[in-house]
Amino acid sequence: MVRSSWLLYGLLFLTLHSTAQVIVEQDSLLIIDSVPSFPVEEEEEYEDEDASYDFSRFRLADTVTLRGVPETTADSLRRRKEFEYANDPAYWGRVDDESSNRSPGFMDALARFLSRPAVRTFIYILLIALAIFILVRVIVINRLYIFNRSSVKSGTNLTGDSDEEIMNENLDRRIADALSSKDQRNAVRFLYLKSLQLLHKKGWISFHPQATNQAYRAQVNRFAKGQEFAFLSSVYEHVYYGNFRLTDEQFSRVLNNFNHFHNTLHV
Repeated sequence: MVRSSWLLYGLLFLTLHSTAQVIVEQDSLLIIDSVPSFPVEEEEEYEDEDASYDFSRFRLADTVTLRGVPETTADSLRRRKEFEYANDPAYWGRVDDESSNRSPGFMDALARFLSRPAVRTFIYILLIALAIFILVRVIVINRLYIFNRSSVKSGTNLTGDSDEEIMNENLDRRIADALSSKDQRNAVRFLYLKSLQLLHKKGWISFHPQATNQAYRAQVNRFAKGQEFAFLSSVYEHVYYGNFRLTDEQFSRVLNNFNHFHNTLHV
């Protein structure tokens, strides 16, 4: 019984082994058959065609033949207005005549007028006169009085007395003497010194021989009489230092202004 079982197992093993080998061989054949096959191209042999190419048919001709324009076409072009300048030698002369006959413009006429020697000389003289006028105006406005400096120095001590000495005496007598002799410069000087004398007594200024009129004006500007005193101070500088000549009417008005200023100080 036992031997029969072993024989049966041996036959079964051999059968299974042979079956598995057949299946493996079939699978191998299936895989090989499923791979696609590609045709192998054969290499072609090329010959050098340039070596045997004939270029003689592309050879250029020895002479060049120009294309001509029919005479009728050329005549029609010559008769066109756009080509008149090429056919008529007098064409350019007409253009020059037209430009010369054209009326000159305003700027051309002005340039020719200013280029005349007489006009240029007149303009130069006018510019010089204008410059001198402006210079004189600047000198007068700023009270420089360059041209009257010598007369100022000589007229400062015209009476032989200094301002400090005059301030200590009765100025009314000095004013009366100057008015009787019609000496405007000294009359205005004494009137102004009297103004300083009264302002010093009133305590509005501090008189000093070396003080300037500008300093006095700055002190009086603190009070109501500042503007009136500034006008009288300007008159004094113009008449005495600037040697400005007043008319009788102008001098009368200046005298009244000084008297009004003195009376309203109430000193």
